[in-house]
Amino acid sequence: MYKRTYIEGETKGATVRLICEVCKIEQKHNVVQSVRRKVEDDYDTALTEYEIVQCLNCDDLSFRKEYTDSNSADYDPEIDEVVYYSVIDVYPSRTAGRFRLKGIQHLPVKVRAAYEELIQALNGGQKILAGLGVRVLIEMICKDKNAEGGNLYKKIDDLVRMGVLAPAGSDILHKLRSMGNDSAHEARPSTSEQLNLAMDVVDNLLDSVYIHPKMAATVFPEK
Repeated sequence: MYKRTYIEGETKGATVRLICEVCKIEQKHNVVQSVRRKVEDDYDTALTEYEIVQCLNCDDLSFRKEYTDSNSADYDPEIDEVVYYSVIDVYPSRTAGRFRLKGIQHLPVKVRAAYEELIQALNGGQKILAGLGVRVLIEMICKDKNAEGGNLYKKIDDLVRMGVLAPAGSDILHKLRSMGNDSAHEARPSTSEQLNLAMDVVDNLLDSVYIHPKMAATVFPEK
């Protein structure tokens, strides 16, 4: 059995949060119009929401698409949990034109190489490679700081023990690690929202761990 149906207005009037292209930060958006596509067969049911959304702060309009199906769950062996997901895309893309950090010359060679390729993947719209690149960059940071552990999950926790990372930061890095797992093992593209948030976190981490300490040593030399 195969059946495809379209329903208008199922999410009209709902509120979603996403990064506004004009405001440049996450804002509440109102769904001003929507169409739901439902596809059913003998093995699976898939839903795709096509939505025109409007920023409640600046009134700018965007297009949002959210896909999920009855198989949208994966087991993460590193945390021994089942992780549920949906794929969300926003147009225009929120990752295009991502600028490099100032002071990247202060990054270790391998960390900088991973960061540069991640930026290229983002600006090229290569979402699978970008999601994988986030994980690789985190691994390079752990290796540079000699974090211990049998897997990346434990190494991130060791960064907290070493004082390199705050506990709240480790929670976010674990989410980025999981995103990288999806890209590496399932060839699943990360969403624009996920990649933008991931880069905000990565940029802050690189600033606090490498760039700001180096710049401070130059601006405030020891007497």
